[in-house]
Amino acid sequence: MAKNSLAMLGKAAQMLAEIITIDDAKDVMDIASAAKHYAKKHKLGKEAVDYANSIEVSAEVKLGEILTQMEKNKGGSPRLQPIDSVDKLKPPTYKELGLTLDLASEAQKLATLPAKEIEAVKKGELGKRKAIKQVKEKEKTDLRREAAQKGKSIKLSEQIDLRHGDFRKVLCGLERPVDLILTDPPYPREFLPLWEDLAIFAKANLKEHGYLIAYSGQLHLPEVFNLLQKHLDYVWTFCLYLEGKTQIVNAVNVICRWKPVLIFQKGKTKFDKTIQDYIISRQPEKGEHDWQQSLSGVSAFLENFSIPGETICDPFSGAGTTALACKKSGRLFVGAEIDKEAFEISKGRL
Repeated sequence: MAKNSLAMLGKAAQMLAEIITIDDAKDVMDIASAAKHYAKKHKLGKEAVDYANSIEVSAEVKLGEILTQMEKNKGGSPRLQPIDSVDKLKPPTYKELGLTLDLASEAQKLATLPAKEIEAVKKGELGKRKAIKQVKEKEKTDLRREAAQKGKSIKLSEQIDLRHGDFRKVLCGLERPVDLILTDPPYPREFLPLWEDLAIFAKANLKEHGYLIAYSGQLHLPEVFNLLQKHLDYVWTFCLYLEGKTQIVNAVNVICRWKPVLIFQKGKTKFDKTIQDYIISRQPEKGEHDWQQSLSGVSAFLENFSIPGETICDPFSGAGTTALACKKSGRLFVGAEIDKEAFEISKGRL
């Protein structure tokens, strides 16, 4: 790269205010990119690199604004296919504009970022892709939060609606889809049919792309997978590490120190955020119920897969740990427990 690319930065900075075409923006970006590369290669210091980066980002934002305006004016984005010679009114392709699809897409996304994020990208404090991702995730969360606030009109008897009886009966006909099902069904073989009933219930009552998160034992895991996959999409298996003393699984003579937590979905999508699939259950909590799970583990799943105001369902409520976690974290809860004693224990805890 020639040294004059660095000398041309001043001119490029002046050109920023005069950008009106795609070629103008590309010229400034090329000069700034070359200057930034030269400054890094010859170790001219952070100030020189940041100055060149600031000009490059500013030009790319301008490019994004121009492309967005083109779409508004012509009623569509530039196409990827060659223009049909018969139809001259169609917008040009990115290739004809001298742009790659990645650059065009990135520029338009940059142009929509808040001023604070753009400034951080200019200063090199935040990468372009990371800034775009963060804003996109925030927008998703805001939309979910808004939807959750609207959902508070759900006809539940209260924030925590725990019903006594078989979930297939007492949770039949919920007034609206639930955002998340987080539950711990019984593990012994004689209860395996309940897993398919759970999957059917989840498909009928989850919102689109909602998750079913189910604790499971290992002994009958293949059968559990098969039953759930009949009605839902498998996403992942999390590891819930159990601190403290654990029991021996006599059927295989194994001391079990972790529990698989199965993530299924109603219409598979990518997680909204990056999630670690290893969660620690801080202490054994069996004081209320033989199959009771820890509040720490349940709370971690709520944090990763829901937001305050959303509705969480637990068809196998047990001692009410999921309901308690929802109460503590500002989520709505609806659930069922068939065992009368466990139901009364739950009501007492809540």
